[in-house]
Amino acid sequence: MVKTEFLPYSIAEHSFHSFLLEVIDSAWLATATQQRSYTYPAWKNWDGKVYHHYIVQGHDSYVEVLAVSFTTSIASPEEGQRYAFSK
Repeated sequence: MVKTEFLPYSIAEHSFHSFLLEVIDSAWLATATQQRSYTYPAWKNWDGKVYHHYIVQGHDSYVEVLAVSFTTSIASPEEGQRYAFSK
């Protein structure tokens, strides 16, 4: 999920323009878990993973991710060019 501008969460004051954080006791994660349980009542029997709610805050927007783990990296200029203009 990508959103723009301001986070709807309270966070400690800081001087960073971009950062990665985890939302503890996430309402979105709880809702997603309930929806999955409704669709697949026995999913916890075959999926023992622990999911988390991460936020990547950029300068003008942020991305929210539900995942077991999450890794980011900075793309090289060549990678950025290739993905931005690929057909």
